[in-house]
Amino acid sequence: MTTGNTLPSVPMNPDELRHLFNNGNYYNQVMQGAMSSELRRNGHPSPEKSGEPHCTHSQILAYYDEKGNKVAIVHQYLILICVRNVMRQGA
Repeated sequence: MTTGNTLPSVPMNPDELRHLFNNGNYYNQVMQGAMSSELRRNGHPSPEKSGEPHCTHSQILAYYDEKGNKVAIVHQYLILICVRNVMRQGA
């Protein structure tokens, strides 16, 4: 049973869900200004648990259509390259 703006939950295969999201072209629509996104959470995952390199960000984003309706909440890893500024003596 659903109430208000809540939609029913439907079990899905993760690959099928990724396929639907990618075919929805949401990211490109945000880049073109047709949709908007909101960064909900941003943190550093444990490299040992996630298998992602050091400096990677684990993010939760919400995507909204042109009317402000939430159409997706997604998790992504944002891989950044960390560079340390190391001064060498005598150089």
